Formats: sequence, C-alpha cells, structure tokens
Amino acid sequence: MLLRSLLVCVIVATAYACVKDTDFDQASDIEATPEIELDLVYFTLTPPQFTLDTDSGRPISVRDTTDIRFLDDSFVQDALKRVEYYFRFSNSIPSEFNANVRFLNGDNDVRYQFDIDVAQGALDTPVITEHIEILATRAQIRRITESSKVVVRVTIPEAPQTVEGFLNLQSKGTYFLEY
Repeated sequence: MLLRSLLVCVIVATAYACVKDTDFDQASDIEATPEIELDLVYFTLTPPQFTLDTDSGRPISVRDTTDIRFLDDSFVQDALKRVEYYFRFSNSIPSEFNANVRFLNGDNDVRYQFDIDVAQGALDTPVITEHIEILATRAQIRRITESSKVVVRVTIPEAPQTVEGFLNLQSKGTYFLEY
C-alpha cells in the first residue's frame, strides 16, 4: 500500500513538473515550413536522337515536356513562398548547347522562361554545367503557379560534323511552403 501511494505521488509530481512551465498560448505561433523536392525533367540524348541537316544550316533541337499540374491547387498557391529549380547537364558532345526552359499554361502561353548555356564537352571528359533558378517574388511565383507544364528545348547552335557522346539532363524543383 505504501509502495502504491509512493508510486502515485512520483507520477503526479513528474507530470506536474513537465507541464507547469508550458505556455499553450504559443501554439498559435507555430508555422509549418515544409520543403518539397520533385524531379522535373531528365533525359539523356545520344547521337541517334539528333538529325544532322548540314545543308539547311538550321539549328538542331530536341525538346521534352513535363506536366506540373499540382501547382494549380489553391492551397499550394497560397502557401508557396519560394521555388528553386536546379538543372545539371553532363555533356560529352564536342559542342555547346543552349537550353531554353519555358513554363506554359494550358493555352501554351509562356508564363516564365529562362535560358541556360551548356558548356562544350569532350568525349573522354564530360563537362558539367549547373544552373539554379530562384523565384522568390510574388509575381514570379504567381507565374509559376499559373503554369501547367514545363518545356525544355535543347539546341545545338552550330551543327558539328559528327555527333558523338551524350548530353544528360537532370533537374528538380524545390518548393518552399509556409502555412
């Protein structure tokens, strides 16, 4: 009986000591700020995917499109505070490239875009080009949330005589929410 009374007193004292200095009014000051990372566009281009037309003199381009429809959610639009897009090109083709990244709405109107110059590679030593696009203003974020897809067009400004090697793109978007 004495042991049971002593045990109850210890439990009550421990529970009281743990909560006596807790200010539950601070609970309303808590902000959740999750970061969500999602793959965006990725591909590896090899020589058979390029069509060399040395007679026309036109640049050669390849494009890839990815849907980003999750941005049209009203909760995401209200909570999104910053976006970072990371692009990493690994190029072993002895030519420079230009990558044009466009965010389009459902009517294919450009809402946001930027270019990335990809450095010339070498067959034995691929060259890495990295680019981070940070969108932090309300206007930039609004333009991104109005988009339903992202299109990456990679262009060789001047066609080389032969195309050997590969061009690899890996990209991701990091979305910073606050609610």
